[in-house]
Amino acid sequence: MVDSRSTDDFADRLEALRVAYRKRLDAELKELGQLIKGHATEPKESLLRLHAQLHKLAGSAGTFGYEQLGRIARQYEQSLNSVQANAADHGALNVDTSDWLVCLYAALKDDDSRSASQSISIKQKKQRTDEPHIVLIERDSILADYTAQQLESFGFHVTCLHDADDLQQLSGEPPDLFLVDHRASESPEIKQNSVAYWQQRLRHLNCPVFFIGAEESFQARLNALRSHGSGYFVKPLNTIELTKQIVQLLTAKDADPERVMIVEDDSSDIGTCRVALEKAGMNVWVLDRPTELFTAVSSFDPEVIVMNLRPGDVTGAELCALLGQMERWAHTPILYLSEDTNTELRQQTMLSSNCTVIDKPIVDELLIGLCRMRVQKLRQFEASRNQDGLTGLLKHASIKDALQTHWEHVQRHPNTHFSVVMLDIDHFKRVNDTYGHAVGDIVIAAVGTLLRQRFRRVDKLGRYGGEEFTLVLVDCTASDALRMVEELREAFASIQFTANGIEFSCTISAGIVDNKAYPSDPPHALLERADKALYSAKHNGRNQVKLAED
Repeated sequence: MVDSRSTDDFADRLEALRVAYRKRLDAELKELGQLIKGHATEPKESLLRLHAQLHKLAGSAGTFGYEQLGRIARQYEQSLNSVQANAADHGALNVDTSDWLVCLYAALKDDDSRSASQSISIKQKKQRTDEPHIVLIERDSILADYTAQQLESFGFHVTCLHDADDLQQLSGEPPDLFLVDHRASESPEIKQNSVAYWQQRLRHLNCPVFFIGAEESFQARLNALRSHGSGYFVKPLNTIELTKQIVQLLTAKDADPERVMIVEDDSSDIGTCRVALEKAGMNVWVLDRPTELFTAVSSFDPEVIVMNLRPGDVTGAELCALLGQMERWAHTPILYLSEDTNTELRQQTMLSSNCTVIDKPIVDELLIGLCRMRVQKLRQFEASRNQDGLTGLLKHASIKDALQTHWEHVQRHPNTHFSVVMLDIDHFKRVNDTYGHAVGDIVIAAVGTLLRQRFRRVDKLGRYGGEEFTLVLVDCTASDALRMVEELREAFASIQFTANGIEFSCTISAGIVDNKAYPSDPPHALLERADKALYSAKHNGRNQVKLAED
């Protein structure tokens, strides 16, 4: 087992990795030449080795800036995939490899002339003790070290394993996530049936798995799914997208219980359903009077509703139609429990796109699974409407709504503290003008990832616009907010961005206001005070945090 953080000198390590990789390319192309010659004379013996070497090259080249070389290697790998499929059906192993080596060397020469350092890398010098733990299984040691450094830049602790058989070396608490190259083994079993191999190796792991690989194909993604993977990412890895998906997945693990409302009609089935759902950890509210539906949904805000086709004197279809008239609950999924043979009633119910009919007797596992799936879909829908695509934070309107909602909550609980933070990236226009908007997006996304990693799930985090962000910190005094934002400022300042071989860093400035200091201020006034404090921080030299003052 290798802990990837053996040295703190990121820049030297990264350059050493690139130099080592370039030297290795010469040896790999030489070996490919031998395998291509062997394929012409002994195709059966050389085919698997040639395929494995091309897969390795396709997966690693793009990471270090050799994009054309990686693309051509992937094309040749896909050709061999077709050959292997054809051989299974017809026993033929015919493929013309005569010009492959020439084309690979030509791609390497062209990549060299363009400079092999066109990627964007990020480092973070300071480490935290509460970082989520990721186990990376990757046979390519250079690529593993590089990937680990990128993930550590975003606040993850990474342990590298170089073969799936090394899983037995793991001890102690299970990691938060496994990141696995789908060919990370020399075992003959993985070549015979990769799905069965990974199912066997991963079946006892009590944490999510992301697969990675050089193959961009339907079959690769299907195999990852069948191997119980939660996702599949193509090499060269998009670090920003990968870290965003990891954060979303780990956040979902700690999500609030599903809120299920049961509309009661004196049926014993309803009581049984309630017991099953509560036993599964869900938050259940029973409504015994359909006429109080709107009051109940306003108080409970259900994420899924369970009822009979005819709960009392109204039909389920009528209740669904009434909810559809209210924008807030128009998309709330409804599960109907049915033993009614009235065809017209069932058809009316099924015409609604967010309704599902379950025939009695009810199977607990099916009911629990449907409730979980419907809530997950609803939360994903809400997130797509409210979250910024680049950072995963709340959009401008959504963060203002979140502030308004929490402010109203505090008015009902006057002893409650909360703080509002406005922050933005210093001299961000220079980043866009100097390195381009694509690099600017990387910087913005890095802020978003740090915010989601460092702040609590109860806090409301939003991208207010451009490079500006707004935070609503719940149960948080101004002094606590100052400490948390200072830690964020220091962490972001320690990140080193590298674009096209040029290293640079960025800083942030922030302003903070505490609701207790201005108890009569409405939400928009608190925002204005935080914004004025931000302006003061910028006016006084930037890279600092200021508290609001009268």
